[in-house]
Amino acid sequence: MVKQNLLDKDIALNLNIVTAELLSVYDCIEREHNIEETEKKQKAEQLALFAKPSSSSETSGGFSRKKKLKKIKSKFKLRPTDMSCHTCGEKGH
Repeated sequence: MVKQNLLDKDIALNLNIVTAELLSVYDCIEREHNIEETEKKQKAEQLALFAKPSSSSETSGGFSRKKKLKKIKSKFKLRPTDMSCHTCGEKGH
């Protein structure tokens, strides 16, 4: 009976040790994964900052927007009322 109790305690102790080791390994792997993800995010942010100035230089100052507005305005010019119609020759329509 005493031997059985000692064996049960030994098995429980071994299980506790193995469980603690597994938890330690899991925590280590999780930390490494978090570090890798953080490094990936930082690299992506750096690339975004590096690429941003070159792409925004084309539209800086609204230059291309001004060109687009001028094109749109020139398409919709109103005709003066004193001009005669090309088809019928009447004025004002």
